[in-house]
Amino acid sequence: MGVFISFIDQVAFLIYAAGLLGALFLLLRFVAAQREVARAQRWAERESASARAYRYGFLALGLLLLIALVVLVDTRLAPLLSELSVDIPPGLPTGLTTAPRATEPTPTPTMEHLVVEVAPAQPTPALQESPAPPAHCPTPGARITSPSAGATLSGEVEIRGSAQIPDFQFYKLEFAAGPDPNPWAYLGGGDEPVVEGVLWSWDTRALPSGTYLLRLTVVDHSGNFSSPCDVPITLAG
Repeated sequence: MGVFISFIDQVAFLIYAAGLLGALFLLLRFVAAQREVARAQRWAERESASARAYRYGFLALGLLLLIALVVLVDTRLAPLLSELSVDIPPGLPTGLTTAPRATEPTPTPTMEHLVVEVAPAQPTPALQESPAPPAHCPTPGARITSPSAGATLSGEVEIRGSAQIPDFQFYKLEFAAGPDPNPWAYLGGGDEPVVEGVLWSWDTRALPSGTYLLRLTVVDHSGNFSSPCDVPITLAG
């Protein structure tokens, strides 16, 4: 732990510079994406720009949190570690003098009829994992079949299912972090109905690990939204 704190203290300036430059770059991209949202004419363009803005915002926040952690280590833990370090003054002996052994042998006591009782080992109860919450898909024409509820995902993931209701106009996929998600981030969608097929290909590598909720909503030409299909998942980074 001390070696890690000393290393962070030595390279803190480089981390500050790289982190601030990276956060500034991501914030500029975030502002540009927000402007694209304001200028977009079609809903698909607007939702795509909104998703990019969320992604840049998440990454910029992560860099700022990393800089805050380095500031804490550099200003609090490193000075405390220096105060706790004590140098050995010169001239003090570094070894211990061994006392001379006694010339007379020490009598060894004898033990007769020693009985040791060993209690039988108790079996360790097996840990039972809590079942994952089920998916909530009340509308038959708005269903996510893969990934399933409680699945752990990483990398590029295919989202499969059905998006087909009477007077179909379009469908959209959204995601949000935590068991009580707010706000929802747009992931993707389409103008053509899908029956037991690929709804979207999702690259999860830019998102932090944790629990998320994946949502599918289908809209008809009157602007009516179907009851959304919500599937709880876990991202492993």
